[in-house]
Amino acid sequence: MNARAQTPELAKHLRAIQEGNRDDREWMAEDRYDSLIEMSDRAISLWLSIREGAFRRERQTLDIHCPQIRCLTLGAFETVKMIPPKASEGSAG
Repeated sequence: MNARAQTPELAKHLRAIQEGNRDDREWMAEDRYDSLIEMSDRAISLWLSIREGAFRRERQTLDIHCPQIRCLTLGAFETVKMIPPKASEGSAG
């Protein structure tokens, strides 16, 4: 294969693409962090419902909310896996 040297314009264009991709990854990471906040709030609500259902001895409540918390937890684990290791480290809001 005959590789040609990059022109300055091509090199500049490729750098711009890389920077755009990095910005997109960071933006998506921020979106995923926000999703995790929402998932955490929902998990709190579900666990409270599970607690109340257990306190009241309501099996039906447990049958509804336990599978929901399981799915939510698995989704949160998958969301964390999709965040790049260095994305938005140390930044808040």
